[in-house]
Amino acid sequence: MPELPEAATKETKEGLRVFADYWLSLMNYGFTTGDYGPVNKLTASGCETCANIQKGVPETYKSGGWFVGGELAIKSYSDSFRPDINDTYGPLMRISQSSRAKYDKTGKVLESHTADAGEKNIYVLYSRFQNGAWRVADFGLPGGS
Repeated sequence: MPELPEAATKETKEGLRVFADYWLSLMNYGFTTGDYGPVNKLTASGCETCANIQKGVPETYKSGGWFVGGELAIKSYSDSFRPDINDTYGPLMRISQSSRAKYDKTGKVLESHTADAGEKNIYVLYSRFQNGAWRVADFGLPGGS
């Protein structure tokens, strides 16, 4: 399981950037183990994108199946490091995902996906620094009126 880097415990621009990498590494850990507990401890329960990413993964592992690949990685990152009225920061990240496959308990490939270089995958990691730690309020596509 990934360990929290010391820099990710600071309420600084660099701290949030390092935390973003750490948070994605926990999402990857969940995908390769079926255990999303560590990332969910750092994420608000209302994160719909997070729920969609996790959908079906734990059940696949419980039934003896597994996944290979699918790692998420930050390809570019931009943040003015100015909180909004709710003390929430919203760095923009271009995220890639490596090719991935889902297997059943016999080793049969149930589905596969090619790598996505992240050219069109821009997400916002809405985050707050509370009680001495970063927490993800939401993760998803940029939106607004």
